[in-house]
Amino acid sequence: MSSPVVSVCIPTYNGGKYLRETLDSVLAQTYKDFELLVVDDRSSDDTHDILVEYAARDKRIRIVRNEKNLGLVGNWNRCVELSDGDWIKFVFQDDILAPSCIEEFMNACGPDTLFAVCRRNIIFDKDTESLQSIYKEYIEKFNIDTIFRGRTSISPEIFQITCLDYLERNFIGEPTAVFLHRDVFEKFGFFNPFLIQLCDFEYWLRVAIHVGFTYVPKELATFRVHCNAASFKQREERAFRKDILDPIILFHEFVFNPFYDPLRNASIQRFPQIDFKESLIFMVREALSIARPNRTGNATSDSIVLSEWQEVSRNFPSLLKLPIHGIPRVLHVIKKRGMRFMKAQI
Repeated sequence: MSSPVVSVCIPTYNGGKYLRETLDSVLAQTYKDFELLVVDDRSSDDTHDILVEYAARDKRIRIVRNEKNLGLVGNWNRCVELSDGDWIKFVFQDDILAPSCIEEFMNACGPDTLFAVCRRNIIFDKDTESLQSIYKEYIEKFNIDTIFRGRTSISPEIFQITCLDYLERNFIGEPTAVFLHRDVFEKFGFFNPFLIQLCDFEYWLRVAIHVGFTYVPKELATFRVHCNAASFKQREERAFRKDILDPIILFHEFVFNPFYDPLRNASIQRFPQIDFKESLIFMVREALSIARPNRTGNATSDSIVLSEWQEVSRNFPSLLKLPIHGIPRVLHVIKKRGMRFMKAQI
């Protein structure tokens, strides 16, 4: 059999609650030439039973069960490795695609397009009231329509210049809103497994500064916010790792990763210039000050924070070689971020 044009990839873990709705939205697509690859990361709920039931009804569904749990980003990368299509369309286990989603993306992508993004909708489950105002304000301020002022074809050069004003702000959206050609993974590698919150946005940056993207200004994907979502748990349980260490890893890539040469060049040409290395140094200083024992007054919290810093510095040893001493100024943005973390722990 010939390979499908599109691989719809669902990385799943204990996603039984919403999985049927997600699968139904994929199988209802007006565009039919796709495989539905679901990679189960060792679920312990009824996820696998649901998948077997659906696979018996539709031959386009292919189920893979990992031999061991790979974690969130590891399973994303596993999906890409196992997929057969020319295009990769991620859908999370609790999200929904509009019936015309894939067809609209295929129509919008020209022969040179490697990366496309649609407008996305958000639905909130109960018990997420505290997040609703945060998400809504974020979407209103940081969205493609506003940032790129109605453009639907964003060149690499425009993206490089524009994204410098929105570093750490995922204005692209979640993977459910993105359409990627397989070539981007061959050219720019896979998702960074060391990031827990900025893992998708870092990849969008890494790709778009080279190839730009095509924007489809239609709500073709719906992202669900609920208490069991990985992003919700990260927000509640791993504030230091998410708010302090993820940005450090991101700026480490800006400074040291060769893929970010175009972004570094754009930052130098900008006035005033943006010094990624100086920002990284201040971030590391702030992380070290927070990771000191007895900083939060909670022995368990102190131990977790210190352990997370040690893990990151072990995987990125160049952080320990930065000249973090003897710099008199304090980066205001980083200080504010650190204070937000400290307040969250009190």
